Amino acid sequence: MDSKGGGTAILIHKRYQFKIIESPSNLETIETTSINMKLADGRDLILVAIYAPKQKNSTFSAELSTLFTELGLESPNKLYLIAGDFNAKHIDWSNNINNERDSLLRGWLDSNELAYRIQLHHTASPSFPRGNSYIDLILSDARIQFLNTIDDKLHTIPFNSDYVAVVTDIHIPILRSTRRVTK
Repeated sequence: MDSKGGGTAILIHKRYQFKIIESPSNLETIETTSINMKLADGRDLILVAIYAPKQKNSTFSAELSTLFTELGLESPNKLYLIAGDFNAKHIDWSNNINNERDSLLRGWLDSNELAYRIQLHHTASPSFPRGNSYIDLILSDARIQFLNTIDDKLHTIPFNSDYVAVVTDIHIPILRSTRRVTK
């Protein structure tokens, strides 16, 4: 596969079992790495690392739709986290300006929020400090609870890069089967 930009990766501790999910082949703008982890209650947790280069906007919304559709994220049996550099700037998450990518992302979220149970998370401090930009985001299933946040914003830690690392802890309520007792 030819390189489109920055690349993506997911690091998982060896104690966790997972399956790699092939990225949709028709994605031209966004880059992804995806895995599936089975939860104790049988549901799937889909983790996606994403990179969306800032100069490519024409197919961003369509490719985001393709990703959600091909991963089947509308299913109530699938929970998901899509995290990475969306290159979307909005004043609501402390950027100085709104950019075109933000308009595309906001429009897509408005159209798909209910179908995919989407919540958007951003960092408490710039994820690209040199540019004073908050461009690393997480789109997640609303059933996932984020812990250790600062006023509902994600923590960052220094990283050996011009970006910082985004860190969070999550809690996923496990569904318990109910037994019906009849007498």
